[in-house]
Amino acid sequence: MMKEFEKLVEITDTLNGPKGCPWDKEQTFQSLRPHVLEEVHELLEAIDEDSTEGMVEELGDILFQIVFFGKLGEKSGRFNLQEVARKVGEKLIRRHPHVFGDAEAKDASEVIHHWERVKAEEKKERKHPLEGIPKTLGALARAQKIVGKMIHKKIPFPKKELATSLGDQLLDLVIQAQEEGVDAESALRTALKRYEALFKS
Repeated sequence: MMKEFEKLVEITDTLNGPKGCPWDKEQTFQSLRPHVLEEVHELLEAIDEDSTEGMVEELGDILFQIVFFGKLGEKSGRFNLQEVARKVGEKLIRRHPHVFGDAEAKDASEVIHHWERVKAEEKKERKHPLEGIPKTLGALARAQKIVGKMIHKKIPFPKKELATSLGDQLLDLVIQAQEEGVDAESALRTALKRYEALFKS
């Protein structure tokens, strides 16, 4: 595995080197944002289709993006791949005290409890629980994250009689999905595939 990873790093170095690709050498953190998003969505599609070949290809594309970002960080003097790997390794150890420490976790809910507790200790500068939810998430996925936080914090939802708009009705469905442990985004994509099939029949 290390051999293949080192080869990918070498290829990325060549692409960014003096005789490398003009397009690659012009890229910045900002210019790569849409490509990162596209690659993640392509991976989601491969997962939805349960395509082994697709997952291997798309994970490879995402791995290349990570290496490429690491090289951009190195070139700008801001960070490098070693720092990225070290930071995530340290975080995983901290957030799994039931594996790397003395804590115990009998089931997945206790694992989540440990994760959230350690995360809260790490992110003390956050003023409220919603600060950790990316603003760039799609509305449906963001809604489910917020609903999940409300349930976890036992914050009551607005009264049903106040839910009059279509948006409120959609949120009711998101609440239902969260309570049933269903990923609303995935459920909608799956249902949409049946409608898309009508155009192909």
